[in-house]
Amino acid sequence: MRLMIRTAAALAAFLIAAPLAAQETALPEEPDSVLGSITGTLDLRPAEWRVMENTEGGGSHWSREEATLSVRMDGILDGVGDASRLVISFDLAGPESSVVPTDIYIALTHPDFDEPLVAMGDDISLEITAVTQLSDDMVIAGGVNALLQVPGSESDENDVTLDGNFQVTLPREEDEA
Repeated sequence: MRLMIRTAAALAAFLIAAPLAAQETALPEEPDSVLGSITGTLDLRPAEWRVMENTEGGGSHWSREEATLSVRMDGILDGVGDASRLVISFDLAGPESSVVPTDIYIALTHPDFDEPLVAMGDDISLEITAVTQLSDDMVIAGGVNALLQVPGSESDENDVTLDGNFQVTLPREEDEA
């Protein structure tokens, strides 16, 4: 009888602890490092990138030089992870109510493509719908359309379209603080 009580108590403790342990492992690592998302399509297939604060290539942040804001968003594709990264960088000039994006650059790595793809200049349409500075954070929302290509490629057969919306809260670049 004592053995049954001990066994039942141990089994009950296991049944209570196991779901709690599973919940703890299901939580994302470093949840505060996700700053927002870029959601849309990549070559007409649904895609969502998590914009990360710290990545191997430098992460996401903003900085200010005189009247110009420099912005960098570094996203990791959900379901693919570090194997697919989307980096969107641009400068913003003008007052917060009517900023104009300039010097726009987009780079994409993805396992489906042999080489990194980029977009610059007329191959990008970037619209900023909201910009607000909150202390050392910058909240930015907008949309992007781009035609990504292998740099220096003469052919357009490997061109990839990107269409998305983003909303992020970026920290000030550490050198700036």
